[in-house]
Amino acid sequence: MVGTLLVMRTAAVLSWSNASRASIRKFWTSLAFVMA
Repeated sequence: MVGTLLVMRTAAVLSWSNASRASIRKFWTSLAFVMA
């Protein structure tokens, strides 16, 4: 039970970090496009 919760929590954190990283990259890409 505890192991399952830990795995779910880790997966949620990993997916959140991946999503935030993608949005940050998208933000910088759009910013560079505007600056160019």
